[in-house]
Amino acid sequence: MLENVLFIVSQTLTVVILPAVKWWLDKGNKRLIGQIESLSNEVKKTQTQVEEVTEIGRQNRRSNKSIISYRLHQDLGEAILKGYTTRDNFEELSGLYTNYKEIGGNGKIEALYKRYTELPIRKD
Repeated sequence: MLENVLFIVSQTLTVVILPAVKWWLDKGNKRLIGQIESLSNEVKKTQTQVEEVTEIGRQNRRSNKSIISYRLHQDLGEAILKGYTTRDNFEELSGLYTNYKEIGGNGKIEALYKRYTELPIRKD
């Protein structure tokens, strides 16, 4: 008789406990899925922002390259026409030329700079 009672109780608990455990696990899984989806959305948002900042950086680099190219063309050409440069101008334009080359400057300015470096340096 005790065995029958235990059997009935165990069957009843099984019928009640298993669905409760399944419900609890499903609830936890849904919460985890929601957290993963939220995290995934944040990663996508961050990636979009990184791509936007990267494009802004590329645009800035192109703009800087154009501005530096123009400035070097003007200042190097002026010094070449004068036939000399000064120590201050030489240092300033050499630094600017180095930056220009680092961002992918081209050969036109390189040729001007080569001619410029051959100029005599006068005191101010």
